[in-house]
Amino acid sequence: MPIFEIGTKNPSKNPFFSINKRIDLINEALILNKIDTKSVYAESVDNLLIDFAKINSVSIIIRGLRVVSDFDYEFQMAQMNFNLADFETIFIPASPEYGYVSSSMVKEIFSYGGDVNALVPSIVVERLKDV
Repeated sequence: MPIFEIGTKNPSKNPFFSINKRIDLINEALILNKIDTKSVYAESVDNLLIDFAKINSVSIIIRGLRVVSDFDYEFQMAQMNFNLADFETIFIPASPEYGYVSSSMVKEIFSYGGDVNALVPSIVVERLKDV
């Protein structure tokens, strides 16, 4: 069963929304896009991805890549994960229209009153107005 994995501990990030709110937003966006939430869902991870994979019988991890520098980091991580837990990682490049989008950029644009409608799902735009 596909799962959106959301890491909970990243000291370099300062998210607008709590982990529970981010999970809710992903699930709401899935529903709005008519994706069966019994087949795909979001879950937070506060341990190693390999531990999460073992507990949930995950054999393949799919990682999105926006830019070449993402690949360097993700490739090293994939090799380490394979070595530690023997699961495969598949890389999918972002569509060109979203390759430049990052949460940091969205937060900055939004904080200065910019329009982020084309960058995030409509449900996120609505919730950002409450921040």
